[in-house]
Amino acid sequence: MWHNGALHEESAEPNRPLWVVDSWLLDEGEVRGLALHRDRFVNGCREADKKAPDEVLGFWLEMCRALPRTGRWFPRAELSGHPKKLRAVIRPCPDTGGEVVLWPCLDPRNSPRRKGPDVPALANARQNALVRGAHDAVLLTKSGALLEAAHGALLWWSGERICMPVHDDLLLPSVTLRLIRQLASRDGVPIARVDAQLQDLANCEVWYANALHGIRLVRSWLGSPVRLGESVRAARWQDALTELREPLP
Repeated sequence: MWHNGALHEESAEPNRPLWVVDSWLLDEGEVRGLALHRDRFVNGCREADKKAPDEVLGFWLEMCRALPRTGRWFPRAELSGHPKKLRAVIRPCPDTGGEVVLWPCLDPRNSPRRKGPDVPALANARQNALVRGAHDAVLLTKSGALLEAAHGALLWWSGERICMPVHDDLLLPSVTLRLIRQLASRDGVPIARVDAQLQDLANCEVWYANALHGIRLVRSWLGSPVRLGESVRAARWQDALTELREPLP
């Protein structure tokens, strides 16, 4: 916990409210897009608690200094609890990679643009997906428009362009999605915002993307007859994401 300009160990506080969280894959001391995670966390703390950026940046720097430089980890920065406190949680990295099946459900979030307040609702959505045999939930509007997964962004290929959901006000500002957009811009790959439903992605190569896994192919929508496309580009783009890793400060 951050107190008086320093990090201090504390006993675990189960079920503490989460106001802002950010997490990332730490692999042998290297991270993809760490500055983007930092900026998203700083902005979230300003919104949730009017915390001064200098205070949050001081916490962030000390947290980075405390992170391990060897092994694979999945650390999390938090603004959490009552009263609101900055915290760093160093967690082992779960298994990564593999194709996914997604279970469609209505979006349960109240604050989709800020990662934190809806973590319990999203965890519940994923648990409902798991008990049905899927890996995560894919979130839909009441009209059936595709948004994102409970724990990852969604994008797909249509011809030679990358497509992303159009409802930006209902999407988390995904760091991994932003990195993919940077790679696309570098390579001259066009990107389109598309108002799509599940059936519109028939035969498309669909990606599930987040900070932990990078890119994973979506194999199917659970319970849907819609057939999705095979993995043609995912491995190459995953390699390109890996090349963006940088050492911790």
